[in-house]
Amino acid sequence: MKNRILSAALAALLILSLAACGSQPKTTDPATTPAGPDSSQTPATTAQPATAPATTPEHTYQVLSPSGELLAEIDYLAAATAADDGIFYSVFHPEENKLTDDAEYHLFRTSDKTDIFLGRLENQGYEALYSRTELNGVVYTLALTGDPMDNEQDTLWLLQADAKAGTLNRYKVSEHAHPYTALAVVNGKLLIMNHEMNEPKTDSVYEFDPASASVRQVLTLSTASDSLRGLSADGDGFCVLRLSLSNGMPNGIFLDRYDSAYNKTSETSITDLFTRAAQNVHGIMSAEDAMNEAGMPASAFSLTDGRFLAYENFSITHIIFDLETGETLFAGDDPYPSSLGGGDKVFYKMLFPEGEDKTPEFFRLQNGQIEHPTFTLPEDYLIQGLSHSPAGTWLARMTDGTGANRPDVYILWQEP
Repeated sequence: MKNRILSAALAALLILSLAACGSQPKTTDPATTPAGPDSSQTPATTAQPATAPATTPEHTYQVLSPSGELLAEIDYLAAATAADDGIFYSVFHPEENKLTDDAEYHLFRTSDKTDIFLGRLENQGYEALYSRTELNGVVYTLALTGDPMDNEQDTLWLLQADAKAGTLNRYKVSEHAHPYTALAVVNGKLLIMNHEMNEPKTDSVYEFDPASASVRQVLTLSTASDSLRGLSADGDGFCVLRLSLSNGMPNGIFLDRYDSAYNKTSETSITDLFTRAAQNVHGIMSAEDAMNEAGMPASAFSLTDGRFLAYENFSITHIIFDLETGETLFAGDDPYPSSLGGGDKVFYKMLFPEGEDKTPEFFRLQNGQIEHPTFTLPEDYLIQGLSHSPAGTWLARMTDGTGANRPDVYILWQEP
């Protein structure tokens, strides 16, 4: 089961990855990386000092402005997302038949075209780059160390990338890491969900407070009866999407709300709404199919305005529905991957049936409506990856849609 889950994880990572690793930009190099506390609030092992980047890209793609200005040359294998200051990216190149390697973390700053090397995480096995988020100009991501395909326990780390300080801090979250985790910003703090791979298995939520640089566990559920499918900010508190289990099989899905003190304030069954919305997706023919879909841990959700719920099974199924009216606003399958990074969720069309007009297409939920942003992208390219930051920096990986096999390019722009 663990191998099957991770195979899906790695497949999703390949589909969702954007790219960035500076080769021509200037490089700054911090001297050290401070230590961070582990989940018991005692000092953790210090991350490796940030020395010069160990890798020089063998192949690169260009990062361009909308006007065609060359901004950088980017490692085509790196994973990049938009940040308020430019492009946040990691370089992770394990050898053949290996799943672990040292990972480098960078930020390419667009204001002065400087590549900032932040630091390195040794023995990384997987980064949950789909959970990257940004708070007060600092980028956070989740990564595990250790081989996620073996039978040994792996450690889940929260990585804190501060480009202004030139540091990469790491904070231990759990010694029982799962590849699929979740990260949300709530009241100036970060909440982290992890499927604890210990015995007996539990699902847990942790709080990271940037002010005190501390991690603490705030919620735990037994996976014998319940399993979490993600968490999202909700006003002054947060909510989780919880799957109710019977003999290990899903039999209901609930939206649980918590206040800022982590007290549960309500639980609402959304089983009927969820299964009705999911049955608009190709391949899901019944309520039972929909519940099996919800049972996959490779999933996430977000809540907007307290009523619009967006659920995704990464790169496979996407649904958005209104909790108040029951209306399904969107339902789509594999042609619609989702964006990465710390901005609002955006969906983009990646695959086109034969004969369909191949033009860049993406949309997001705005004011309770599905809206298509008006940004112009190259018409003879298709979107291969998309992200945007809280301040409206966008990064799109574009691939040739004409069959001419031109190299991918990356378009970086700022939302008006």
